[in-house]
Amino acid sequence: MHGGKSTGAPTGKANGNYKHGRRTIERIEERREFKALIRDARRITKQNNGYFRQFKKDARDLGIKWQKLWDLCIEDDGGAALVEFIAKRIQKIQSKQQKTAHQ
Repeated sequence: MHGGKSTGAPTGKANGNYKHGRRTIERIEERREFKALIRDARRITKQNNGYFRQFKKDARDLGIKWQKLWDLCIEDDGGAALVEFIAKRIQKIQSKQQKTAHQ
């Protein structure tokens, strides 16, 4: 019956043809997972770079250094200092625009 109930050759080191283990099912799966993690990290980095560019642009539009805006963002006050600072800055910009519109 050409093997009958045989399950085939043993896997892993029990197989006489086993050499190093770099091509085992487990190692191939590990490499796939690792490559997927790298792809995700690159995608997230690209997204974050876009967010950071937008953050710098918004800071420039508000007329402040992005480092100051960043420091306000990471304060541990629930964002109150940041909101207050941006509100004051927007009021200042609007008052300047109103002055130039009246002239």
